[in-house]
Amino acid sequence: MARKQKNTMIELKNIKKNEDMISCDVYPEDSTEAGSLLLDTSSGNYEYKLPKGYEWCRNHISHAVRTLVALNGSGASLPREKMVMWG
Repeated sequence: MARKQKNTMIELKNIKKNEDMISCDVYPEDSTEAGSLLLDTSSGNYEYKLPKGYEWCRNHISHAVRTLVALNGSGASLPREKMVMWG
């Protein structure tokens, strides 16, 4: 019997860019409470805060950062929201 694979996700909302800084609200998994992410695109450094009870989702932030770097590097305008899924 094949094992069902569980997808993992983080929602990025209110994505905003101001010069080299990208900020957004982060909603890991089924959280209804927002955390925050601030990414310096010139250095790659970032700061984040996860919602209470979702501290175990640190890996989710890495996926969010990689997605924001890729979107920023594409030359297109950043979307206001983005769902990032992997599994």
